[in-house]
Amino acid sequence: MKLLHGLLAIFLLSGCVSNNLVQKVHEGDLTSEFAVVVGSVAKNHNVEPLLGYAMRLDNLDNDGHKYIGVTDPDSWLFRSPEPDFETEYSQGRLFAIPLYAGNHEISNFRLRRINRGRIEFRTARTDFSLPVKIEPNRYNYLGELKLVTVSVPSKLGRRQFPVWLITDEQARDIALLKEKYPEVGVTDPHNAVPDHKRKPTPLVLLPAELDELVEKGVIIELGEALEAAEQED
Repeated sequence: MKLLHGLLAIFLLSGCVSNNLVQKVHEGDLTSEFAVVVGSVAKNHNVEPLLGYAMRLDNLDNDGHKYIGVTDPDSWLFRSPEPDFETEYSQGRLFAIPLYAGNHEISNFRLRRINRGRIEFRTARTDFSLPVKIEPNRYNYLGELKLVTVSVPSKLGRRQFPVWLITDEQARDIALLKEKYPEVGVTDPHNAVPDHKRKPTPLVLLPAELDELVEKGVIIELGEALEAAEQED
């Protein structure tokens, strides 16, 4: 009975981390009030196995929110769609989601995994704020939201832990959206990739921030760099 309840909970909660990330855009989705946000969400192969992972996008004008994320293709509990792209170190899926335009922020994340036979959720202890301006009547590119593993110095040598990295992969993502999902009809996207933090968090890194941390030696390397180094050894 406990197993049945656990499986039911996964299916009920999977609505927060939806498989249907690319939605068909209708005429009413692009208006003076509405927009479509597009981009990709990904995970490095060396991040721990997860049932689901997503970032929370809050609408500051009407208190609404959406989770943008995926179900892990390696999950044994239910079948997941194939990734839209895959590299040597990561794989990911595209998204195209209609929503209200206006002032938004990326405020938290949700990770879902199995730990000792139980479903476990992880979020940041406190919300953060990465401002996002969604222009009405347009496609808005949010970036690649990628869960990566970083390696940092510690008393025992080095320690690895996952963080989110947000980067601008617009050329790749828009080309793939046009190729794989022509029904979305993406054209002339507004660049809405967050470029600063209104509230600090070490759990989400922006490109310039990552470069600075690597230069200072706070972060030794990303997970893929570590994998490559180990393969060379």
